[in-house]
Amino acid sequence: MTTSRTQTITTSSSTAGPSRSRPIPPPPIDLTAHEEEDLENEATRRRGRRRQRRRRPRGKAARAAAVREQAAQEARERAIRARQQEEEVLERRRLLAEAATARSHRETSPSEVSASPRRPVVEIRRSAKGKGKAKAQPVGGDPDDGDDGDDDDDEEEDRAPCERCKAKKLPCQMQAGKRSSIICKPCHDAKVRCSYSGRPTTSKQRESGSGERIAVMESQMAQSLADLRSLREADSKTHQYLRQLLRRQEDDHARLIAMETRMALMVEESAEEEEEEKEVEGEVEQDGEGEAGEMEVEEEGEGEAPVPPTAKAVASEKGKEKEVVA
Repeated sequence: MTTSRTQTITTSSSTAGPSRSRPIPPPPIDLTAHEEEDLENEATRRRGRRRQRRRRPRGKAARAAAVREQAAQEARERAIRARQQEEEVLERRRLLAEAATARSHRETSPSEVSASPRRPVVEIRRSAKGKGKAKAQPVGGDPDDGDDGDDDDDEEEDRAPCERCKAKKLPCQMQAGKRSSIICKPCHDAKVRCSYSGRPTTSKQRESGSGERIAVMESQMAQSLADLRSLREADSKTHQYLRQLLRRQEDDHARLIAMETRMALMVEESAEEEEEEKEVEGEVEQDGEGEAGEMEVEEEGEGEAPVPPTAKAVASEKGKEKEVVA
């Protein structure tokens, strides 16, 4: 009966509700674990600060290098623009010199001979009571062609009579030079050799004027050639100067890069040295704190030592010894 009752009680207690046992107390807080976590966090913070300190000089050096690189790039671009402008100026000068030489060649070249055919000149004999004969007139061709008439007038104006007709003041027909078998009529009638050559009287003047023009053109050509030579020399000098300038810029750029690398290395070394010094100082401080604690402990131990006897106690002890001896 008792067992059945206990069984029923246990079943009823198990099904009725939660047990009335005492609550389990929470585990004690481990302070050492918190201290270790704090130490780890502090160590991570220190490492992060060190990294930041190391990165700062690197960032400064990188920014300085970027600024120097930009300045060098701008200098190179300025040099390139200057070279392009110089080349454009030289090309313009060259074209102007070529145009001047071509113009001088055109001016010195012989004038083009007119390709228009000359109209034949036929002698027309007229019975006149005057001393001379009528002037020969051209036959054929276009009567409205005024250019040919102008050319004939110019030729007649340019040409002079022969020496005999000029001396005797006879009208010379001026047919010499057009046909070898025809001479002027007065010389033919007088059976005298005509001294008229068919060349204009102003030929010497024209030759002298053309010679002067040729001399002027030759001097101009010589001047233009000298200008061209000077331009070529200036062009070669400018190219040499630009090459030297580019080489100097490249050398300066290489020096700047080397200096930047050295500066970065020096900054890193100084940062590492500062960190090592700080670590050494921290260790020294920790050692000093430990030694101070040991000194305090020693001083406390010395304070607990027995006090030495006074002079009165020593005198009383000596009196007691004397009494015992007596």
